[in-house]
Amino acid sequence: MQYGWFLIYYFVLMVFCIWYGTGFIRQPGIPAAYLITSAASSSPPRLLLKILRYALMFTFISAVLSIYPLALSELLFSVVMLGLIFAAGRLLLMWDSVRGALQQKEQSLRRMMVKTGWLLSGVGMVSLILWFRIISGTN
Repeated sequence: MQYGWFLIYYFVLMVFCIWYGTGFIRQPGIPAAYLITSAASSSPPRLLLKILRYALMFTFISAVLSIYPLALSELLFSVVMLGLIFAAGRLLLMWDSVRGALQQKEQSLRRMMVKTGWLLSGVGMVSLILWFRIISGTN
């Protein structure tokens, strides 16, 4: 059951991260414009909250499933993903401060979206490597 879960989780994560990562790299203005329009509201963007909620839920399940039997690479990947999710969540918790900066620095936001795209693409590539590792049976 453990490896079946990780096969599905890594594949979905890989597709999501590579798709959106390359989109952020190629067209950083689209997510930047979404954040700027969301900055007009006093509440954080609902789409980002949903994405973080589901990512936290699935990553937490992956961390628990990687403990018994111990799968060190899956556990390490889950812990790193939890760290990234908590860092992004912290930014959304400070939304009042962040939204003021978003409205003032649009060009910096575009550069940050490109960096976020590279980070997402990197996470997608690592999950692809872990997916192939499980498929090939090298544990």
